[in-house]
Amino acid sequence: SSMAEASWGRGFAMISLSARAGHVLTSFVCGGLLGAGFGWSGSFAFSAGLAFIVACIAHFALPQGPRADGYQHVKSSESADGVDEGVELEDLRADPASDATTSRGKQGKALRPEKRSSTEESPGKKRAHPLDGKSLREALLHFACNPALYFMGITTMILVCLIDFNIYLPLYLVETYKLSDAQAAVWSAVFPLGGTCALLLGKDLYARYERRKVGHILSSLVGMCGVLITLSAFVSGKSLIVDCLALFGVGAAVALPYYLPTGVFALEAGGPAFCGTLSGLIDAVGYGASLLFIFFAPKVVKQQGSWLVLHYAYMAMLAVGVGTMWAFFRLSSQRQRSLPSSQARS
Repeated sequence: SSMAEASWGRGFAMISLSARAGHVLTSFVCGGLLGAGFGWSGSFAFSAGLAFIVACIAHFALPQGPRADGYQHVKSSESADGVDEGVELEDLRADPASDATTSRGKQGKALRPEKRSSTEESPGKKRAHPLDGKSLREALLHFACNPALYFMGITTMILVCLIDFNIYLPLYLVETYKLSDAQAAVWSAVFPLGGTCALLLGKDLYARYERRKVGHILSSLVGMCGVLITLSAFVSGKSLIVDCLALFGVGAAVALPYYLPTGVFALEAGGPAFCGTLSGLIDAVGYGASLLFIFFAPKVVKQQGSWLVLHYAYMAMLAVGVGTMWAFFRLSSQRQRSLPSSQARS
């Protein structure tokens, strides 16, 4: 990773912020289009056209990879120089006059300016990871033996299902408060708006606090989600303003526990080679639960004739989520304390 370890959480917060902010914007734009009489087909056509324009801008404006941004591969053939073997990325933009950028081998690869002794520390030196040089099969076996992964997976399943409530929020508002489609679309923006605010305010959480305190904060936020869902159930159908404030709080409380720990854990446990694999496994588990929730939740609500059954289900799941989040960070803190001080992550 090119980010300092203390900034991993900030990086994932800023990436996730785009998704939450985009959802807020979509709610207002969709509500405005419906209110102006464009209808659902007009709203879909507008969204498709806007997506096409953004895709074109991204294709022509964004770099196509590390090489396009001024990086080249550097292949290390010496294991005694204190640098991990394998393919790494060398920044060729830093000093064009340096030997690393001007010297070329026969294969066109950038050469290292000098050989370092095994005891000399390099500011940009990569820290060894247990999965460096391992195969995919060995990495999967390593993941399977990590108990923290199971707690992270259960927590992700619960939080993904909670975030999916945003899918049904306009319908919930229409049926509970008899709003029009346009009004419900605008009011439903409170959920992602809460997440946007939370990511802006909490993006430096991992950089400011030690791991155990981060665990306490995020576990408390999961518990707060349960409290606010209970409040929403209590005022459901009685007060639109209070209900939407409670849902705003749910969106704010769930954002940090959902978006930050998964990415940071994937980078730590998966290392440079398998962080994407681990992140994909966790996401697959979470979205598998989401698929089941999206399929069965409407049927249960229709059968019971009330949205309160969904509130009660969330209360039960979040009670479990507090425990799994706390257990995950407890295991993470124990592992961090067991590492040498030079390898302990912030």
